[in-house]
Amino acid sequence: EACIPWTRLVQAGPVTYLGETLDLEELLLTRRGEFILKPARGYEGRGIQAGAFSQPDAWAEAVASALARGDSIVQEMLRPKPGGSLGGRFIQPGEYVLMGRLAGFLARSSATPLITPDLPERYHPVGVEVPWSVPCGRVNT
Repeated sequence: EACIPWTRLVQAGPVTYLGETLDLEELLLTRRGEFILKPARGYEGRGIQAGAFSQPDAWAEAVASALARGDSIVQEMLRPKPGGSLGGRFIQPGEYVLMGRLAGFLARSSATPLITPDLPERYHPVGVEVPWSVPCGRVNT
């Protein structure tokens, strides 16, 4: 749990956030800069909306839509630091899986902390020697 940001299904009602019990809709509207809305079945940053990069009206509309649809999650926004070796760009690593085994890595970078296919980004090869016997799954660091 230490490496997974605070995450909840977007459903009307109370949630516990930082030790406080709050109404989820009110929490998202009053502290929008701390959260990201995502489709529950999304991938690669597609369809996400970050409160920190949204106008208040657009964020309120996104929250209302997510509550009505019932197919979204909300996550606490993590604030990455620019990677020094890539000219101050924000970096997001990814992995390749072949036949159920970890096969390699790729990194995406962007000039903004929000890395999505909708924004200009760059792909960078990452060379890592990985034994083929390493099973897929969560890597503990």
